[in-house]
Amino acid sequence: MVENRLMRLFGRMDMIGLLRRLLCQKEFTKLGLYKGQLGILEYVIRNPGCGQKAVAEHMSVTAASIAKSTERMQRAGMLTKNVDEENLRCNRLYVTEKGEEVSKASREMFNKLDEKMFEGFSDEELGQLERYLERIIANLSENPEETVDFDFKKMCELRKKIQEYDKKREEE
Repeated sequence: MVENRLMRLFGRMDMIGLLRRLLCQKEFTKLGLYKGQLGILEYVIRNPGCGQKAVAEHMSVTAASIAKSTERMQRAGMLTKNVDEENLRCNRLYVTEKGEEVSKASREMFNKLDEKMFEGFSDEELGQLERYLERIIANLSENPEETVDFDFKKMCELRKKIQEYDKKREEE
């Protein structure tokens, strides 16, 4: 009995993630964004003139992946790349007006989606849900004290660990 209940709970958590991801992808497509590009855009907004290597480190992905995404974003008019005069091999990234607009529209889309997702929940229920989710995260974490606060970089590091694990398994 408990096993079935846990499977239903896991299934529901997965369904929430999949539905949210699907809705986001539909909206991103309308905005001309591909997977991962919003994170790049927002990092560059906070760090104008940064290099691709800094973006890659922040997002815990390869520099090649960032180079491909930024090239696509440049063609779409969201970013500009200027060659660093001191290091000709380094491109400095800047967000264009269109990139700012896309970022703002993405934030608004997330806000609307979050409001829809938690429609009908009281403040007390949201607090309860948050505590339950924090407990689940702590139960699964190697270092529970490090998972108390949401941190984009930590999320990227976890994704990178999963990718590294998958790659290692493929090589075996």
